[in-house]
Formats: sequence, C-alpha cells, structure tokens
Amino acid sequence: MKLLVFGALTRELQSGERPLETPLDVRTFLDELYEQYPALKAYTFRVAVNHSLAGDDTMIRPEDEVALLPPFAGG
Repeated sequence: MKLLVFGALTRELQSGERPLETPLDVRTFLDELYEQYPALKAYTFRVAVNHSLAGDDTMIRPEDEVALLPPFAGG
C-alpha cells in the first residue's frame, strides 16, 4: 500500500510504500500504526483511501493509496 502523510504528521511518520499482505479495515490499520508510532495519538487526522474519506470499516487492500489528512483550512 502507498501511504501519504501530510502536515504536522510528517514529524512522526514519512510517506512511502508499506507492506500489506492481506486486506484490513481502517480501524485495524490505525491500531497497528499507533502501536508502531505512539506519538501519532496526539494528532487529529482523517484517513482517506483512494482519494475518498474512509470510515473505520473501510477496507484497505495492498494496491490502495492511503492518506493521513490533518485538519486544514483555505479558500
């Protein structure tokens, strides 16, 4: 899976390819991410899978693109 990380989250984690052998849901993905990078728990962010905001039950497959999106504003 391709992981994209933006904003302040890049202080804790870098974008790049991550091994993913079997599909898993967003909740499980986040649980594993928090286990590897506990400092991420201090951040607020949303997860997008293939350019669509994802809920906890959205499935992530090995070929998917996952983005961690911190709050942003603009006009």
